Amino acid sequence: MVWFFAWLIGCAICTFFARSQDRSVVGVFFGSLFLSPVLVFIYLLFAGKNGKACPKCAETVKHEASKCKHCGHEFVSTEADRIKDIENRTSKII
Repeated sequence: MVWFFAWLIGCAICTFFARSQDRSVVGVFFGSLFLSPVLVFIYLLFAGKNGKACPKCAETVKHEASKCKHCGHEFVSTEADRIKDIENRTSKII
């Protein structure tokens, strides 16, 4: 019985960490419930944030977004910015 509660507490910790990473809270909870809280936590550490921060309103938007859905700020992206963004995302995977 103690292991069951420890497992649920691990799932809750993964869920709170997923919220700070802008990940699906429900998906992470059930993923850690069925797999393992330790495995899901390690995945969240290496996965990084799910998006980029808008410089105007600081809300998280998708990496591919050209316009912020919250404030309407338009992102100006050059080829160098896109290459740098791809390198950053792939370096987190490796």
